[in-house]
Amino acid sequence: MKKLVVIILIVALVATMAIGCTKEVAEQEVEEREVVKEEVVTEKPAEPVTIKVTSGLWSKPEEQQYVREEALTAFEAETGITVELEVVENIQDMMESQKGSGEWTSDVVITHSGDMTKYISNGYVQSLNSVLDKMDITILPAFNESTSADGETYYVPISADVYLVIANNKALDYLPDGAELNSITWEQYKDWAIAIAEGEGSPKTTMPALTVKSMCYQVGGMGLSYGADFADIDSDAMKDTWALVGEMIAADAIVETSFSYGDPVDLMKAEEAWLSFYHMGPVGQVYGSAPAQFTIAPAPAGPVGNGSIAGAWGMGITAGTENLEAAQAFIEYMARPDVLYKVTQGIGGTIPPVQEVVDVLGSEPADEVVKMGLITLQAGIPHGVPAADYTDWGAVKTVYDETFKKLWDDKGVVDVDFLATQQAALEDLLLE
Repeated sequence: MKKLVVIILIVALVATMAIGCTKEVAEQEVEEREVVKEEVVTEKPAEPVTIKVTSGLWSKPEEQQYVREEALTAFEAETGITVELEVVENIQDMMESQKGSGEWTSDVVITHSGDMTKYISNGYVQSLNSVLDKMDITILPAFNESTSADGETYYVPISADVYLVIANNKALDYLPDGAELNSITWEQYKDWAIAIAEGEGSPKTTMPALTVKSMCYQVGGMGLSYGADFADIDSDAMKDTWALVGEMIAADAIVETSFSYGDPVDLMKAEEAWLSFYHMGPVGQVYGSAPAQFTIAPAPAGPVGNGSIAGAWGMGITAGTENLEAAQAFIEYMARPDVLYKVTQGIGGTIPPVQEVVDVLGSEPADEVVKMGLITLQAGIPHGVPAADYTDWGAVKTVYDETFKKLWDDKGVVDVDFLATQQAALEDLLLE
């Protein structure tokens, strides 16, 4: 009987101890859950970041749509950073306002090389040296003078452009004897335009002359080939340039409807024009529409080389951004070779100014346009747009427009006194 009592007591004691242990374990689990719960509550999730990219590039709605769909959406998915893209015409006024108020609503700006030095000197953008140190790319040096100052780089170029020749293949029958399209001179180009007009009985060469558009760049590129500076109206080299254009006008080789167009796209596609020297973007549009119908070539040469006005668009980070890391991530992403190739080719065939992209160019129509652009950019005489040196670049364009119209009205005869007057008007526009 005593043994039974002892056994019962032992069992009861073990049960009591087990219950106590179970209670302690349960209480410990509750405490651990409370700690985890407390930690979850105290660790706030990261706030979503949105950056605003203010751009002068991608002015056409279809370009903006393409960039959003092919680049920005992937960037947002990869990083969790939302991009608000706004395309505006006058970024400088916006930057000056933000700097003056101290409220920087733009995080990244995409500006033209002609304005970069002004943005740098005005303190709108900050150095990108630390960002570039992390980027495994080789940027073409053609625009270093615009993107950098005092040992600091403020812009990463993502798009470059020059002027090229495009011809309807029907025009090739009139190519002057001995002329090679990829090494054609301006004298041969002029003779070619005249021969086409004489052979077809009507002018077939276009120099788009819609006001405040591109006449200064077309004539300016020709002038560089003869040794002129840019901008320049009445140097000896420019007098030779105006005389060459005058010969085409006198021979009725230039399409008169050129005055109604800002680019050659519609005229070339409709075959109203067969020949043009123009910006590679529209040239790429024409060529890409029917590669078997057109031929493209580098800029023609003059006595001192192949001249072309060249420009670039680059990304900079605003001086007062509050989203520095996100802005840096955007710069790194957009300059990545695979992304840069897709973006530049998708909007018409501009030059991706990164060597790693150049090295993998294929044989697509847009690639062929880029190859011709690279020949002009690397082996020619490219000159940037010095808009930052003038009070109003639109007024500079107007000086060239007026000079071309005077030459047209005078049937190609160069009025040197008028050139001198226009040169004075050009110099009056220079910043002091």
